[in-house]
Amino acid sequence: LHYGASDYILHLEDLRRLLIHSTMKKSHKTPEEPEEMQIKDFFFNLTDLLIGILEIDDRYFSGNTHTVMKLSRQIAERMGLDREMIDSITLGSLLRDLGKIGVKQQILNEARELTEDELLSIKDHCQTSHKLLKRLNLPWRVDQVILQHHESYDGSGYPSQLKGREILLGARILAVVDSYVAMTTDRPYRKAMSGDSAVEEIQQKAGTIYDPEVVEIFLCVIQEDWKRNADSKERLLVVDDEKYMQTLVKLHMVNEGFEVTTAENGAEAIMLIKQKRPSLIISDVEMPIMDGYTLCRALSQDPAFNEIPFIFLSSH
Repeated sequence: LHYGASDYILHLEDLRRLLIHSTMKKSHKTPEEPEEMQIKDFFFNLTDLLIGILEIDDRYFSGNTHTVMKLSRQIAERMGLDREMIDSITLGSLLRDLGKIGVKQQILNEARELTEDELLSIKDHCQTSHKLLKRLNLPWRVDQVILQHHESYDGSGYPSQLKGREILLGARILAVVDSYVAMTTDRPYRKAMSGDSAVEEIQQKAGTIYDPEVVEIFLCVIQEDWKRNADSKERLLVVDDEKYMQTLVKLHMVNEGFEVTTAENGAEAIMLIKQKRPSLIISDVEMPIMDGYTLCRALSQDPAFNEIPFIFLSSH
């Protein structure tokens, strides 16, 4: 909105829909699903949301679980698997790292080479996740998919050194996607690989670490994903001194494929804007140091930034 123009008042959910619909084609309406399907979808969406909340402030893992879930489900659907198996893969991808809750955070974020004991504590997360989920008695083989997703096709993986078709298909799918997302994400000890380099490494290890059939389908899915995201991610800057509002907007938009940066006031926002120009600014009106109106006015007077769309958030 240009400064001084008429206001548009949107509920946060309306804003989320507006941003998503502006970047993707509208899909055709599907028939209403049975109540059981709706309950299941609610459960999956709730799980996705809760995992997203756990990851939201993690600079290395934020949004990763949702990406793994999306790609794994696409591969399973492309392979024509039955609904129950697709569901077990979907839920398994969301809960695969639940056991890392028991691993000390400083180990996961350590920049140095880990000791043997520290590596073992990380490897134990598969079994920890399995034990936690087994008690829930889920109707899908989720616990087994998670337990096996670090097994390797040639038997060199963990925790049970399973080989080839001994490994559940869901776990073989998850192994490929989890590795790809890990390779293409920054870590404390290394920079992210390019998508091309990660795909090349996965191709080289097809038949040893990864199931070659899964790799073949993965290549088709990831190429389509690249085409859909040919342009760089749209960048959103959320300016608000209230942490819960930053988290709320970020949680919705990261899972929809947006890159989200946050600032607590206008002065901090201006520094971030100069470092990396956002596609959109969403700002609270009332903030310390520099409020939203002052920020908007400052940007509107700067030829380098006066065309960035600007949305105000109010307490209502």
